[in-house]
Amino acid sequence: MCDKCTAANAEVKKIINEVGAKKLVGMLDSITGHGDAHPLERIMAIVQVMDLFDEPMKILMLARHFGGAYVEEHERANKLQATLDMMSEPKCAPAPALSGDNMGIESKEREIASLKSSLGMLITAFKLMATHNGFKMPELTGDEHPAAIRQLLGAMADNMDEAKSRIEDMMRELAHRHDLNDQPHKMQQVSH
Repeated sequence: MCDKCTAANAEVKKIINEVGAKKLVGMLDSITGHGDAHPLERIMAIVQVMDLFDEPMKILMLARHFGGAYVEEHERANKLQATLDMMSEPKCAPAPALSGDNMGIESKEREIASLKSSLGMLITAFKLMATHNGFKMPELTGDEHPAAIRQLLGAMADNMDEAKSRIEDMMRELAHRHDLNDQPHKMQQVSH
């Protein structure tokens, strides 16, 4: 902003603080004819506004100030409404009404959206688990994806069985080599 605009903006903010935003809006309301103001009151409001804002740039700054405040308040109201809507949605979808009205359909649509979201999270977790274990997750498009997932799960189970077998073999080997009941002379050495 240029120095002149910055100074005009500071003056406008000072006027808003001195006169009050509510009174300024009332004057502008009278000028535009939105209220039930007498024509004489409208003329007085015009004179007051012209005395306060001697340059057109200041009137534009006032409009910018009120417009910015309106936009901020509107966005805040939208966020609050969205939060309120989200909090007021039931966690479990009620049984649809048998009358066939839109409430049953909307309820089912919300339930379907919730299930799709949950399925998406499960697929993401499954992909992460599969890649972590060195498997390539099949694409879940088309009708063949249940068979591909079954095949992937089978490969993962085989891999786990192999790992389990190796661990059991290692445990047996360790138990055989270090069975202290079979080797009492090693037991005495350990206790000293």
